[in-house]
Amino acid sequence: MVSQEAYMKVHYEILARREDEAVKSFLILSSSTHEVKEASWNPGEKTLSKALDALGIPISSLHEKDITPIRVFPELGVISAVSKVKSILDLIEQALAKLIRRVEPVPRSKALLISSVPMIKTPFVWEQGYTGKGVKVAVVDSGIDPSHPELPRAVASRSFVEDEPVDDLHGHGTHVAGIIAGRGEIYSGIAPDASLINSKVVNKDGWGYLDDIFAGIEWAVEVAGAQVVNLSLGHTPLPSEAEIKFASKYLEWIRRGVLFVAAAGNEGPAPETINSPAIIPGVIAVGAVDKQGLIASFSSRGSQRVEKILGEIKPTLVAPGVSIVSTFPSDISHEGKIDPLHADLSGTSMAAPHVTGIIALLLEASAERGYPPQDNYSNIVASLIASARSLQADKYAQGHGIIDSRRALAGLGKQKIQAPGEDALDRYRNYLSILESENLNARVESMVETLQSFLGVGILAMSFLSPGGNPSASILDALRKAYQSGLITREQYIYTLAYLLDKQKKQ
Repeated sequence: MVSQEAYMKVHYEILARREDEAVKSFLILSSSTHEVKEASWNPGEKTLSKALDALGIPISSLHEKDITPIRVFPELGVISAVSKVKSILDLIEQALAKLIRRVEPVPRSKALLISSVPMIKTPFVWEQGYTGKGVKVAVVDSGIDPSHPELPRAVASRSFVEDEPVDDLHGHGTHVAGIIAGRGEIYSGIAPDASLINSKVVNKDGWGYLDDIFAGIEWAVEVAGAQVVNLSLGHTPLPSEAEIKFASKYLEWIRRGVLFVAAAGNEGPAPETINSPAIIPGVIAVGAVDKQGLIASFSSRGSQRVEKILGEIKPTLVAPGVSIVSTFPSDISHEGKIDPLHADLSGTSMAAPHVTGIIALLLEASAERGYPPQDNYSNIVASLIASARSLQADKYAQGHGIIDSRRALAGLGKQKIQAPGEDALDRYRNYLSILESENLNARVESMVETLQSFLGVGILAMSFLSPGGNPSASILDALRKAYQSGLITREQYIYTLAYLLDKQKKQ
């Protein structure tokens, strides 16, 4: 029989699966190491074994339980692995389990599209001689078509998608790359002389797992030397330890001078719909506008509360993201194709690379003027924000306004903005915690109904409704549905309820 302590370490979304169902999970460890850093982006058996040994977990102990490690993030003490739910519970019952603090599901991100250049004053910057030359831009996406005649060949390429080559089998990444660095006579990118890094993390269906995505980012920065990273993808922010650990690494890189640009999301016009990683402090979150400068209805919004808690306005900026024509693989069909080499697409996915391209221009100018890399955030982000033009829209829809590359270049080095400090991670953790708490409170009635219908256990759980309580309604609702449909056992259900009740009594 599995102990209550074991159940307490496993996220309820994993417990809600069948015991024989294979799931991809994050194993959060109580230890970390600076050895074998390449275990995330170079996960061969030998490398994984060395990294796991350094963390005190022999790879054989995982194999014995039919657990397959996929990637190891040694500095963060995080392992991603595929296994059956029963195997995870069995592992946690071993003596080795003291090294495992938490088991969480690996979230999936999706490419953020829905189905320009003169608008943001780029030609003026070209006239000043800036085209992104010497700047390395990482496109962390579905890949880049290496045969497209209007795209420069990537200076570095790697696929983090299982059983897929570095080529773009979806089309999204090629479209994004063209917005940044396309060299077509008609459809030109923002920074045509920038060097592209192709980090493929999204599969042919437009999805990517968070462990693969973060490994792709880490490789692009640490190995390929990316100075700015474009992330036209995202998922709903999750209150998980893995998310916090990854956010801490973003902040470390930002302080070193690497800039991150992410699509805000396509869940608008509802407030507080900014996706991750765009919601992470220090990441430039980009919303979308149409060719008339109106906020796209689908563009995700922030809120006053987001600004107050995080200390930043999200989205940060907006850029063209409706009916954007850019490069597209010739061998992939799409309803947005306008000719064999181009497609017309919409989404915050298309808005983000406009900002990334401008940052490439500003990085070139910044290097020419002798500004040190560690000042990239304080100089370049400050310039982008100060030069943005207001659209007279709600600030939680437009952020600081629409990007203006001409004004940004003119203001480079004249304003300063502080990179997120040590408190940024606590702010982010607090925001995620509040979101989770609200989601739970919204289901209090469902929780009561659930518990009252289950052998009287609901009577005990009425303490959840006491003043100052922290209802775990969504957890209980998920458990109820999983139990009633036969996905989890009565033992799993009762142990998890017991844990929640015990937690409530200790508050």
